[in-house]
Amino acid sequence: VTDKVARSPRSWNSRLGVPMSLLEAPADSRVTLIEAGIDTCGDMEHHAAVIRPTIGILTSITAEHDSGFACREAKVREKLKLFHDASTIIYDANDINVDRLVRETYPSIRLIPVRGATGEEIDRKLAEAFLETTGATLPADIETVSNRIDVHEGINDCVMYYDGFTHDLRSLRQSLDMMRRRSTTTRTSTLITSDLLHCPGCDLAELYDNLARLAAVYG
Repeated sequence: VTDKVARSPRSWNSRLGVPMSLLEAPADSRVTLIEAGIDTCGDMEHHAAVIRPTIGILTSITAEHDSGFACREAKVREKLKLFHDASTIIYDANDINVDRLVRETYPSIRLIPVRGATGEEIDRKLAEAFLETTGATLPADIETVSNRIDVHEGINDCVMYYDGFTHDLRSLRQSLDMMRRRSTTTRTSTLITSDLLHCPGCDLAELYDNLARLAAVYG
């Protein structure tokens, strides 16, 4: 069934990336895998209306974007809003608080908790549970997919780092850090960026002042 599976390109998980991912998916896809990410309350309700998933996969809850929520539980509850129309939820149950919230929020939905000793093991078990739920099997040869940051070697010792993630300072800092760690004495660094993601009414002058300072820090 590999020719009937569509997926989000890179990490197209924002309010813009999610509908773009769906628009790119072929109409005859048997399975469409859509990644949804959130920065603050209200984001997931938007995604839920667009995706309407039949199977939900809740990956490990980490510290990313904690600043956009009152507490970690509020972030988990926001993520769970994506699955209100799902028939099955597969989730990382290593965190007892996440396990509790999933069971409390969806007592009548089929739940498949997975546990593992490492993040890699958990990811593998989430994927295996999804394959079993859809009746698919893991192919012997797995195609390499594009990562969040792609590295392109060019002529004259030039290197391009392409980040197709989100246009905010947090993700930009990680990309610049990767570029600096791979810098050499013979290369100069150039940053090309589109407009930054910002909330309505936020101070754009302060946002771009922070961008300028960040660029200066990383040379």
